[in-house]
Amino acid sequence: MSRGSRRRPAPDGAGLLVDSVEPVRAALLVDCTVDGRRLPAGTVVEGARERLRELFGAAAEFSPAQVAHNLAEGMEVVIPSRAQPGGVLSIKTAASGYPIDNDDARLQCRVIGDAHDALFDLLIPAACEWVEAYTGRALLVRTYTIAFDRFPCADEYIELPRSPLASATITIKYRDAAGDLQTLADTVYRVERGTGERPHPGRVLLAAEQAWPSATDDLSDTVVVEFTAGYATAGAVPQGLKNAALQRLQSRFEGDPKVSPYLEDQARRDAAAWRVWSI
Repeated sequence: MSRGSRRRPAPDGAGLLVDSVEPVRAALLVDCTVDGRRLPAGTVVEGARERLRELFGAAAEFSPAQVAHNLAEGMEVVIPSRAQPGGVLSIKTAASGYPIDNDDARLQCRVIGDAHDALFDLLIPAACEWVEAYTGRALLVRTYTIAFDRFPCADEYIELPRSPLASATITIKYRDAAGDLQTLADTVYRVERGTGERPHPGRVLLAAEQAWPSATDDLSDTVVVEFTAGYATAGAVPQGLKNAALQRLQSRFEGDPKVSPYLEDQARRDAAAWRVWSI
């Protein structure tokens, strides 16, 4: 069945949002009443196994249904695939250093002695920051915040744009309807760390049968998520990422129009294998 054919209008305007990674999980698009029980918009539920197989194909695997079959019957089903836009990423606590040092730079650039160390002290941070921006990875552990002007809509999730997550433990603070700062209980959401052969950035989604709280609208820091990402030590950083940083550093050090483009291309090739892609 094609993606376009998976939408089905709901006679009462209700709707389900089905998570593409775990398709059995669903979030209500609007308020809905099932067997006399009111379920507010944003509630995450488990849809009916048979109905979801009909929508996504017989080969799909789902966990046992936890909500009555008629919860899924007749409701519009939407496949979510977008991160909440507009997040502003900041570094709260910097890393303790960089995974390459002046010895690595001298070796890469075939330099003997420390005559160029002052220049390497400038080029190393720039090269590492380029690798992080290009790949979406944090090279060494640091703490980030990402701020939004609202909580996600029903078809959105919060993307944590630096990998790998050092921990699935995050903190979400928000300003409630009165403008007071609150800390969201960790039972309201779940964190996907995005590990595996084709890792995606970490994501924050609603937990089962939860809803995002009411919050002040349109402040740049209405919702602030704090998370930790990066490799624990320089030795844990993949060599391909270090190679990319060193190639980038050498291209800037050489400054030769005949050599630098080759080095730039090689840096991109080394870094490309480690890019983390949004889904």
